Amino acid sequence: MSRLISCAIRNWEPQKHFVFFAEYFLLLRWVPVASFTMLLPPELLAELRKLKLEQNSNRVQCGDQWIETDRVFTQWNGKAMGVHTPYNWLMTFCRKEEHPFKGLHAFRHAFATQAILNAKVDLKTVSAILGHAQTSTTLEIYAHAIQQANAQAVDSVADLFQQNTKAASK
Repeated sequence: MSRLISCAIRNWEPQKHFVFFAEYFLLLRWVPVASFTMLLPPELLAELRKLKLEQNSNRVQCGDQWIETDRVFTQWNGKAMGVHTPYNWLMTFCRKEEHPFKGLHAFRHAFATQAILNAKVDLKTVSAILGHAQTSTTLEIYAHAIQQANAQAVDSVADLFQQNTKAASK
């Protein structure tokens, strides 16, 4: 999550659902360290547009107090959001709602596991989305999900075989 908090949109092509991000790292000042392109679903692009409209409204309301940045996520006055802000917000929310707090990284694992198991997204694609340089990294971390997906595939083949066997015997 901190990776996205420290990002700026450099270019986007809403019609093609691509957003080109520049990633920054905080040393003594924010320094650009990497760039990456993400394919985003239309719903998420719509939310980014809403966020941009909200920021434009805040810019007008703040007047000369607005701090111009190119960040995706900002504070009320345009200043870059701190990397711990979402973590702290989620922790407070979970306490208030009496939900167990697992941290933001749990969402990453949940996404990857669900993509592999339920959405049947191939390993190379999941690996690319997660930003892993090697699919072997994804394979090591999500071996349990991959084993479960393999078991589901074997069960599907077995079901097809049983259906064909029953149909042939009639």
